[in-house]
Amino acid sequence: MGFSVPAAVGAAFGVKDRPVISISGDGGFQMNIRELITAAYYKLPIEFIIFNNSYLGMVRQWQELFHESRFSFTDLSNSNPDFVAVAEGMHCRARRVSKPAEVDEALDWAFGIKDGPVVLEFETVKEEMVFPMVPSGAAVHEMMLKRLDPKEFDV
Repeated sequence: MGFSVPAAVGAAFGVKDRPVISISGDGGFQMNIRELITAAYYKLPIEFIIFNNSYLGMVRQWQELFHESRFSFTDLSNSNPDFVAVAEGMHCRARRVSKPAEVDEALDWAFGIKDGPVVLEFETVKEEMVFPMVPSGAAVHEMMLKRLDPKEFDV
């Protein structure tokens, strides 16, 4: 979790002619948030995109799909930082996107900035799922492409 943040920093040092984009959930982003300091110090033109559903989203998804919605230790709503304030405190430009109608303008704004890192926080529905995913014990050809009844898998 959170690997795209330091990976994007490394990629930005090596790739000068293409955009570098990091996409993380809010929980994963927190695990490596300190890398914003490096990106800002070196003025690396990285777009950091955070999908914030105030959960450890993939863990919550597994708990919902395969453990009868017995949620445990995945809710971040009382512990998430203000990502925009943190990013700005680390000398990055940042913006929060709360409505679908704001997405295009926010992306245009972010990709128009070439002289340093940008953080875009997209507030998402708490119950949003991420697909495809491969259930435990299943083969890659058995990946789930949408929400299915987990009983369909013989795992």
